[in-house]
Amino acid sequence: MKGGKVAVLVAAHDLVKRFPIRGGRRGESVVAVAGVSLDLEVGATLGLVGESGSGKSTVGRLLLHLLRPDSGSITFDGQSLDHLSSGAVRKLRPRMQIVFQNPYSALNPRMVVEDIVAFNLQPVNLNGKQRKDRVLETIRLVGLGREILSRYPHQLSGGQAQRVGIARALVSNPDFIVADEIVSALDVSVQAEILALLLDLRSRLRLTTLFISHNLNVVRYVSDRAAVMYKGRIVEMGPTKQLYDSPIHPYTRLLIASVPGAEPDASLESRERERREHLDQLAAYPVDSPLIEVSPGHWVQDPRPAGEQVGSRQAERKDNSTPMAANGRKP
Repeated sequence: MKGGKVAVLVAAHDLVKRFPIRGGRRGESVVAVAGVSLDLEVGATLGLVGESGSGKSTVGRLLLHLLRPDSGSITFDGQSLDHLSSGAVRKLRPRMQIVFQNPYSALNPRMVVEDIVAFNLQPVNLNGKQRKDRVLETIRLVGLGREILSRYPHQLSGGQAQRVGIARALVSNPDFIVADEIVSALDVSVQAEILALLLDLRSRLRLTTLFISHNLNVVRYVSDRAAVMYKGRIVEMGPTKQLYDSPIHPYTRLLIASVPGAEPDASLESRERERREHLDQLAAYPVDSPLIEVSPGHWVQDPRPAGEQVGSRQAERKDNSTPMAANGRKP
């Protein structure tokens, strides 16, 4: 930390990613990510929440350089990733890792656990003994024993398989991990174990984490800050407690109202009426408006019509205000 400012490990600005439509007309594409900007601070967890198809996983893969954006920029530890060669990206790969949603499909069924975890050490300069020691140390770090090393994925429980996936991500001592729906395929009791493990690892290793989920309760439990995605855009972002206690965007309020038990005393009729109200407000909300800061660190899409937004921004500049930044902080 320098000059009282929090260090940023990963920064993205105005990311756009399109995918061609199979069977569509030539050049036709769908926009998966539309102008996403965000910062991930060292040692913190940002929860990225939204429904399926909102672009959450695509953002995670863009930040890891597993996908290249069509436009926009990404920096990692102050280094731009925009024009790195494949070799330069491979050198950075040990410092940025991912844990996938389905542990069984993410683990090679023909490899034993020891080889699966050791695979991520290939770019790291270690001899045979050092590799074995590192693998065993990491397996123990995630709460598993030596006996697990000789097993194949089909011999593991769901919780064990996901712990192996986490160990594979951690074995190279990364600074940044993307946890992509890592508990959605697990039983509720196992989910609690994995989330507790993730929180423990974050504090012990000072991991910077992008936690992707459609489950708002899970994001609330593990995240310092949360960002809500809708149709490829971040529509609201802020400290997790503040965002959940005082949601502003109609889509955020719709998500929170949809959580089972969110309003235990409300009747089914009143909940359905509230849901329809949120949907009506969402339909009338500007789709591509910029983020504005409504309270310290709490940003939401500007609800004003485009003409009023432009006039407001010009007035802010005349008042010598700092231009807003879509990453949730002023530049």
